[in-house]
This record gives sequence, C-alpha cells and structure tokens, in this order.
Amino acid sequence: MPPKSGNLIGHINDKDDIQQGYSSRKQQTGDSKAEEPLGQDDITEKRKSTLEEALWEKEVLIQLRDSPYVVNFVGYCVVGWEVYLALEECAHLAIIDVLEKIKSEMLAEAVFYFLVPIADALRFMHERKLIHRDLKPENILLTWKGVPKLTDYGLTTSCACVNVSVGDIKL
Repeated sequence: MPPKSGNLIGHINDKDDIQQGYSSRKQQTGDSKAEEPLGQDDITEKRKSTLEEALWEKEVLIQLRDSPYVVNFVGYCVVGWEVYLALEECAHLAIIDVLEKIKSEMLAEAVFYFLVPIADALRFMHERKLIHRDLKPENILLTWKGVPKLTDYGLTTSCACVNVSVGDIKL
C-alpha cells in the first residue's frame, strides 16, 4: 500500500496484469490466440521491465531538477516490484481543465501563458539530449501559484541526435 501523501503523484504498478495472470498475447505478438495465462518467467520479466522503466523515469527527473517548468522530483521508494515516485505537489489540475473553462476571447493569451514555459522545459530537456515523447495537455500540471509544469517522463528517451537551435525563451 503506498504511503498516503499529497505529494505522491506517481505510482507505477503492473499489479492488475500480474494478479490476473493474463495478458493479451494478440497485442504482444500479433498472435490471434485467445488470452493465455502468463507463466512465472513472463511475470518476473514484466515486473523487471516495469521496475526498470520507473527507475529510468527517476533518473530523467533527477537530470531535469534545475528547470523551473519541470515538476520537481522529491524522492522515491522501491517496495518489492513497485516504485513510488514522490513529486512536487501541484494543484492536481492539468492545463486542459483550465483551457476548457476559459472564454474564447482569452484563449490565445492563456495558451501563450502556458506554452512559453513548456517550450522552455522542452528546450531544457533537449539540451540534455532527452526527448519527452508524451507531450499532451494532461501532462502539463499547474502549481498552486499557477505555474505550468511538465510531468510524466515514462516515455522519455535519450538521443544524441537532438540539437537545440532555437534561441532562449525570455519570460
């Protein structure tokens, strides 16, 4: 059971597949067979993969600590095969929720207010040869002060081919 804390945003767990012991072989292999039970080796591999992905996300967050527009990494805890990421507490509000409530005449100004800091966060990532790969409104949270923060680095990849050619963004 994860600790009960307002700061606990990320909880990475593949327990649903593991408890049921089933996985869609069709999705994994393209095989048209019906769902088959996973063997113990499959379950162990799935757990290792999930643990490695969560620890990679932790490493990415550590590399991005100095950006004011990346959700702050506080710490992590490994319990068995589960990894708990402790992140900065945000207002539990994604920008998509805010944009849906803004009147149309103010929408362009609001989008600019949110996108300039996120563009800066992406520039910061690209300077470190990291690519987010899951940029969407649901992954941009607001702090209690209204500062947009980029979150969810589970699909982030490292790429030596990233070149930042855009000038610094001034806020």
